[in-house]
Amino acid sequence: MLALFWGGSFVAIKEVVNVVPSWFAAAARLWVATFSLYILFKYGMHKSLRLPKGAHVKVWIAGLVTIGIPFAFLFWGERFISAGLAGMLNGSVPLMTAGIVLIAPTKDEEGSLSIRMLIGLGIGFLGIISIFAPLIARPGSQEFWGALAVTMMALCYAIGNVLNKRNFQSIKGLSVYGSVFHQSLASLIFLTLGAAIFNPLPSWENLTAKTSTIPSIIYLGTCSTALALSFYFYLIKKWGSVKTSSIAYLIPVFTLILDGMIFGNVPNFSAWLGMAFILLGITLIRSQKSKRLLKTEIKNIRVQHTKPLVRKAS
Repeated sequence: MLALFWGGSFVAIKEVVNVVPSWFAAAARLWVATFSLYILFKYGMHKSLRLPKGAHVKVWIAGLVTIGIPFAFLFWGERFISAGLAGMLNGSVPLMTAGIVLIAPTKDEEGSLSIRMLIGLGIGFLGIISIFAPLIARPGSQEFWGALAVTMMALCYAIGNVLNKRNFQSIKGLSVYGSVFHQSLASLIFLTLGAAIFNPLPSWENLTAKTSTIPSIIYLGTCSTALALSFYFYLIKKWGSVKTSSIAYLIPVFTLILDGMIFGNVPNFSAWLGMAFILLGITLIRSQKSKRLLKTEIKNIRVQHTKPLVRKAS
């Protein structure tokens, strides 16, 4: 469901930014999302939205990196590239997350450096280069800058994965619900200020010029943000940053299908080749992590079976 909601978001964003300014569109998404989260958590699930004492700065910074700043990059970048290409670039998030974890691992992801992982990162990087290859030939083009902006979005998402995992490990009593709401609120303030500074307020005639604009904003705020962030943060807490980011495997699939159905766009060979390299690199990284986790589980099982024997002997 998370991959479907986020895969569809790239198509909905493309529909919105063709009509209204990018900063305003991103802020509108967060207005709908923050209100939806408040109603869902406060009254639908009866959850407390308070943060532990002293946690506000860390949570709000994580929110800007995870939501606010990447949304600004994404909405601006998608003005110049297809939804399918944006979804493909988003598929590099697990790759970038693994690279960040190598540099600054969380507590449960230490000792993950290996030759296989380095090879995986290298192959994935070749994939990103392959996607950019046709655009590098015309570096001054709007499509080049749009793709670069969406790549920066993916990098922000990767950093946000690690920051959120660290917050759940280090901030005692931090709930998924409080974290999601406050990160959305911080991003709402950031994007609203950006819209006020950089974009004129669109008229009602512009917003209603296409019948799909307002429904797309509502979809982005409710399904692709409020519900999706709830799923995402729950998985971050339960799975960890690298495993959760692997959801990005499925996002380009949904995006490409919807982009082809709605806009008729078909990626070129270089983009498909780049996506194949990215998926191969991620597969190598994930297989290494799986082996490490398996060894840890086997060790734990041995310890559990050994302890009773020691007690009996004594």
